[in-house]
Amino acid sequence: MACTCFVLGQLDFGALVLDPEIIAQTAAHGAAKSRAAAAPKTKPRRCLHCSRDFASTGPGNWICSPCKGLEVFTCSPSSFSVHASF
Repeated sequence: MACTCFVLGQLDFGALVLDPEIIAQTAAHGAAKSRAAAAPKTKPRRCLHCSRDFASTGPGNWICSPCKGLEVFTCSPSSFSVHASF
């Protein structure tokens, strides 16, 4: 039976790992990666509507939560016209 070495950070192509210490390290490493991925990363940004600082959750988040609840961000205008010329 061929024995393959498993190093953290390498891809696993079905290698058989027989060392319990390496199995424990691999499990701990995977758990740490999933915790890091699950934690939302915030960055302070200035709201484009009210100019107050808020904790932004991503590069596309430039409007704070209180402003997102305003009618201007939640509803379309009741009357509008579309002008098209060809």
